[in-house]
Order: sequence, then structure tokens, then C-alpha cells
Amino acid sequence: MDRSECDGISGGDGGEHRAHSGRRSPALRAGVSRRGRWAAAVCGVALGALLLAPGPVSAATALPDGRAWELVSPPEKDGASITPLGFGIQGPSGGLVQSSESGDSVTYVADAPIEAEPEGNRAIEGAQVLSKRSSNAWSSKDIVTPKSKGEGIKAGDPQEYRAFSPELALGLVVPFGHLNRFQEPPLVPGEATEELSVYRRHNATCEATKVGCFEPIVTPANVTGTETEAKTAFGGQLEYIKATSDLSHVVLKSPVRLTESAPGEEPDGLYEWSAQNAPSEQLNYISFLPPNSKNRVLPAGEARLGNDQEGGEYQSARNAISSDGRRVYWTGIKILPGEHPVRYLFMRDTASNTTLKVNAIEEGCTCKESAGVSAEEANRVHFQLASEDGSRVFFTSTEPLTSDSKLKPKREGPKPTDLYVCEIVEKEAKPACKLTDLTAGFSGAGEVDGEVLGASSDGSSVYFVANGAPVSGVKGGCRLPEGEEVPASAKCNLYVDHFNSGSQKWDEPTLITVLSEEDSPTWGGGIFAGQFLWALTSRVSPSGRYLAFMSNSPLTGYDNRDANPLAGEARDEEVFIYDANAQKEAVSCASCNPNPEQRPTGVLDQRFAGEGQNLRVDPAAVWTGKWLAGSIPGWTPLNSANEPPYQSRYLLDNGRLFFNSADALVAEDTNHRAETIGETSTQVGVEDVYQYEPAGLGGCAGPAACVALLSSGSSEQESAFMDASTSGNDAFLFTSQQLVSADPDSTFDIYDAHVCSSESPCITPPAPPAPPCGDEASCRTSAPGSPGFGSVSSETALGVSTAPKGQTLPSKTVSTPKPLTRAQKLTRALKACKKKHKHSKPKRVACERQARKSFGHKATSHHKAAKK
Repeated sequence: MDRSECDGISGGDGGEHRAHSGRRSPALRAGVSRRGRWAAAVCGVALGALLLAPGPVSAATALPDGRAWELVSPPEKDGASITPLGFGIQGPSGGLVQSSESGDSVTYVADAPIEAEPEGNRAIEGAQVLSKRSSNAWSSKDIVTPKSKGEGIKAGDPQEYRAFSPELALGLVVPFGHLNRFQEPPLVPGEATEELSVYRRHNATCEATKVGCFEPIVTPANVTGTETEAKTAFGGQLEYIKATSDLSHVVLKSPVRLTESAPGEEPDGLYEWSAQNAPSEQLNYISFLPPNSKNRVLPAGEARLGNDQEGGEYQSARNAISSDGRRVYWTGIKILPGEHPVRYLFMRDTASNTTLKVNAIEEGCTCKESAGVSAEEANRVHFQLASEDGSRVFFTSTEPLTSDSKLKPKREGPKPTDLYVCEIVEKEAKPACKLTDLTAGFSGAGEVDGEVLGASSDGSSVYFVANGAPVSGVKGGCRLPEGEEVPASAKCNLYVDHFNSGSQKWDEPTLITVLSEEDSPTWGGGIFAGQFLWALTSRVSPSGRYLAFMSNSPLTGYDNRDANPLAGEARDEEVFIYDANAQKEAVSCASCNPNPEQRPTGVLDQRFAGEGQNLRVDPAAVWTGKWLAGSIPGWTPLNSANEPPYQSRYLLDNGRLFFNSADALVAEDTNHRAETIGETSTQVGVEDVYQYEPAGLGGCAGPAACVALLSSGSSEQESAFMDASTSGNDAFLFTSQQLVSADPDSTFDIYDAHVCSSESPCITPPAPPAPPCGDEASCRTSAPGSPGFGSVSSETALGVSTAPKGQTLPSKTVSTPKPLTRAQKLTRALKACKKKHKHSKPKRVACERQARKSFGHKATSHHKAAKK
């Protein structure tokens, strides 16, 4: 191949390259063939840049945007393993994974302590780890609370850390110990006995001193309620529900009376704790109903923050507490005659100490009765989410609440819903609701399905899925809550609605695209409808401009039928991004193969894949049975019954999107693996982490969007996206690939793909350890300082066979000892475990288990996993 042929594929002729639209330019069709992929690699052109941005890119180019890999998790983990994002739904060791907004710290969970002498150890529940970045290294610390005795395990309990503040300065912790009234040992120094409470951990303080390290939320000082004429004993009886993002306001549920204002006859209710108030005013009982006809204020029965699914315990409470703690949205029930329970949505205004019924029928509406069915009897209200300041709240209701609603109440069977927004206004010095039915313009009921995908932080834009359509549109047929099964081919509509600041009214919903029933996890619909927020795999950027979602429909014209014959022409799920400001082609496919003639090579999401139990990009098994080419995670679950507290930042306000792909989108992505599907062994794709950038952002200088690889593309096991900073300059990924010299093994670690800059230069990895002698002769001839030890660059990506990311390869003249076989590595590792943990059998067993996992025979382990 000569230079002229290379010039022909360089993309430097200025031709327009449409990467992810339904139409492909002639230049793209001519320049991207199977031979073109090979030519790109030979000529030193990164295929992702070739297709998505003009101009040649050298194969020696570094990670996109001047990034470099940094090892975040400790190289030596004392036999522990890092758990993947979303593992909480599949095992007791799952928990929060969250990056700080700046990207200088990250917290995650291991299945055992990473330190030899941790302060606390609750394995098998797992250990919360906090890692921080300094100018020359990442350091990690177990932050599990100390315990002085065993306390057993309560099935279904989540991890003890429930939330973290934006910069991870604070952690909200509910210590394990459900059988105890007292915290043992006390977390507050100087206390002889301490009632078990909910705590804020001041992470920076804890590094220096124990004084002020743990701050109890409920204490004898701020409890003003009494029982049997004595101050209420609350130890071990508090249920943490949710907190504001900065942890300055916390909502708790208590079966005992914490304040004087709480009703004595029915104390089980919701309380808000406010950090800025004096101790005697920190706790506020909030689950009061509005005054009745006799002007009496009563407590609500079964009060739940946000939404409570009738007959279940699953909650959806996105922004149910406003950022300043003033507005709290909660659901309570009222018993109608005949013992018929009706759920209502309320808002407690803590500034005026008043309660507002949010789903109240609009004044003057004549929609209370329809077809002989009482609207209240048919009522099902579902809190969806609120704006950050609580001024707008979105909810669905089976009850017509406004005069323009076309809902027909039904007592039995599937109940269609409309989507409403309540805007909080002041009326006679009290909060009032300005109600709008966002689906009133449809030809019939809205038939909104599942969860609202998301909204802008100010609530001025909202995204949702519905079967309803305007007169000129096509009605969908996706499964509604309580509805019967529908064909997988059933279609439903994806909408966005915006508040018009000029007219001060909501526009009519805009149809974005049409999705299929098989895409239901995108909106938390189908079998997950109204129950599991962790199954919601879509995200809205804070400004509301962008939406990221998954679909197996060919929305941009790309043929997404999986290339594997065993897929049976199944269409792969791909990752799409919608830009509300786009003038044309608003929907782009981020994960579709840039070669329009090449169908995707995905992976089947099955219970026991080649990776073990479930895919690491989907440990919650949301997409089981589907072929995945691209994927994005759901909300982080603590367990199946809790409100997921955090959603990973995979979509940013600048349009940058991080996603996983089993398909090879650039030439450097070369990994495949053997997997058994049915009883047939076949080759499938291996998940890698990618970045999508709009044109003009970061290193994407061309007229079209760019995709780039952030993981190695050569790992034998999956890599998965974890979280990112708000700028996207720090992208955290989960991989077993040894990407830097400091990583000594092939166990799973967390890496940061960090953008190097003068303000935040990249960490220079330490020199690699001296390789072991292959035999007696090499031990005698090699010595420190010889080429065999000293001349390997500290930037070398160990375990990566090529250098697509700017990794400096050793000189060809350098001689290196013969590498150890996997069997030799296993033998050495087992000896090290025996020596290191000779006085602790549990630790030795854990260490040996990890060693076999790292260096055991891979084919055998994969075969066993598939066979299960």
C-alpha cells in the first residue's frame, strides 16, 4: 500500500462526513469499507476520527481530548474485588458509585475491605471506598463504620452509605445494626452510650481526627417529643428516606414521636431535618394533611416521600425535596366510605407550615363524574419528579383534573393517565397550584407510560413516553400499567414539552421519535412500569437540551440487525442522543457503527454470559434477552426496594456522552470473546467504554460529531462506564485491563480517563516493578539498571498489545525476560496469600479466591459460567 492510497482515505479532502444520520455522504460510502478499516490502521489513521472528523489522525495519538489513564483503585486490595455499577440489585455488596463534580474524588464499593486493618468490616455486605486525587497519585480509604461486635445480616438491607454531597465532602450513613438500639462503639467521641441514629460523615475531618467526624442527624438534643412523659427513645428506629444533594436537609420516617408537633395518636410519619436550624428546631413533622372542613389538621396515613406504588414499597422521589428544603412532595392516603383507599399527592411548605393538595381538581372543572364512575374511585396519582427548587412538579393521574382533560375514569383494568405539571404560586400568602394537563392536546387520553424520562433542572423541559397522540398523529400501543401483554413490535411515542417563557404557557408536546415495546427500560415501562427507577436507562442534560436513550429501532436508517447468525436477525439496542436545538436530524445514533455497510457485532444480555452472572454493563439484568450493541446505565440501585439515590453523569450539558459498546466503532477496538448461546459456542463483542462529542467540542474539530475509545479495546473482559465529572474531563471506567504500569494484575479496577491540562496535569505513573526472573540463567544475567529492567517507559500500558492511545512502546532493542505463564502466576499468588495471611484464614481464603479468579484458566471458567 503506497502513500497515495493512504492519502485517499485520510479524510483530508474536505468531504462532508455524516456519521450518525440516516443519510450517508458519497465520501463516507467510498472511504469506509472493510478494506478502508484495514487501511486506516496501516496508514496510522484512527477510524473513529476518520469517520467523524476530517483530517488524518496518527495511530500513536493519545486518548481523545488529551486524556491519559490514571489508576484510581489501589493496586493492592488485600484480596478484595471492586463491584460494578448497579450491582446492588443482584447482591448484598452493591452500593453507591459517584464521582465528585470536580472529578478529584470518587466513591465506590468493594466486596471486602481494601485495607489490611480496616476500621470496619461487614463483608459480605461490602465496603464503601473513597478515593482522592492528589498531584502525584490517587489514594483510597475504607469508610465503613467501626463495629465492636457481630450483628447479623438483615436480608434486603442496602449498603450503609445512602448518599454523598456533590464534592463527596459529606456522606449520609445509616450504620448496620438493625437489631440494636445503641451504636457500638459510639461514633461521637466522649459518649459512653449513643442511640443508633442516621449520620453525616465529614470525610475531610475523618482523615485528621475523630472529633466531629460523624454528626448524628437525630440526637437527644433535637428530639422534643415525649413518650410516657419521658423524652422519646429513637435508637435503631429511624428510616432514612432521602436528602437534598448537599445533605443539608434530610427526610426521615419514624414510628416514634420525635417532635412536640407530631400527633401522639398516630406518630408514624415523615420528618425533615435541617442543618442550619438550632437543635430544638432542626426536626419538623411534615406529613400533615391540609385542614378539613372543620379546620382540623390531621396526619396522613402511610405517608411516603414522592410516590408509593400501591400495594408495594417501590418509590420514585426525584427532587421530592427542593434544594433549599422548603418544599417536600409526598403521597398519603385517605380512606373513602367502603374502606376504599385513595392516594393523594401533597406538598408541605416548611416556610409557611402549610400543606397543599397537588392533585386537586381544578376549580370550576365539571369532570368529577364520568360513565357512572367517581373520579376519586378511579384515582391513581404517581409522583414523577420536580424541579430542583420545587417550583414545578410533574405527576401522572388516572383522574381528570382539568376541564380540557380527555380522560375517562375507569374503576377496573388498565387505567390511562394524563401528565400534569403543577407550578407553585403564592395565593393569599399561601402556596397554590397552577395546574396544566400537558397531554390535553391529544385526541384522547394521554396514556403516559412508565416514568417520565427526565426534565431540565428548572423544570422548563420534560421528556416522556405515551401512547396518546394529537389528531394528526398515530396512536401507540405499548403496554400500560395493569394492562395485558402486547406484541414486542408495539409502538409508542417519545415526546418533549417546553415551557414558553414568552407566552408563559406550555407548548404542545413535540414528537421526537417512535419507540418499540422492546425498548421499555428506556422509560421504565413494561414490566417495570411505576416501580423500579433503577430500570430507567435514559438521561436528560441539566439544561434540558439533550436526551440520551436506548432503542433497537433503526431510528437513523442504520441497519442494526446483529451480524451474528445466532441472533436470528434480532435488532441490537443502540444509544441515541437527541438535541432539542438541532435544526435538522435532531436524533443521532452515538453507538451505531460508522461504516453504514457493516452491521453491528453485539452481545446477548443473558443470565449467565461468558462474563459470569449477567453482563457487567447490566448487572441489574434490565435488558435480559436483548442483543446490545450500545448501552447506558440505569440509576444506581442500593437494592430493589429503595429509591435509587444517584444517576451517573453519562450525558453532560455540553452534549458529551459516555456509553458502552460491544461493537467495534474504531479500528483500535479489536476484542471479541467466545460465548455459549443455547448450546452453540460463538464469538460476540466485548463491551468497551466510548465517548461521543458534538462537533466543535474538545478534540472534535470537524463539522460532524466524533466518537472515541476510552478503554483499551483489547481486554478479554468487559469494560464499563461508571461516572464522570460535570465537565467530563474525568471519566471513570471499570476494567480488568492493565492500563498503566502501576496496575500489577488483571483484577477489576477503576480508572480515570483524565484530560491533562496546565491547571490539572496528569499523574505520572510510577516506574513498573522489576519483572520476575524467568529462570536461573536470566536471574544471573539481569540486574537492576540493565536494559531488561530500567528502560521500559513508565507510560507503558501493560497488557495492551498495541499503542492506539499514545502509549509509548519500549524500544525494539530492549530485551525483556520471558513472561510467566498463568499457572506460574497463580502459584506465586497463592504462595503470597499464604505468607501474607497466615494468621487469618478468612483473609487467606479471600485472597486465594481472588488469585484463582485473576490467574485461573479462563476457558474453563467461561465454560462453567455458560454451562450454569
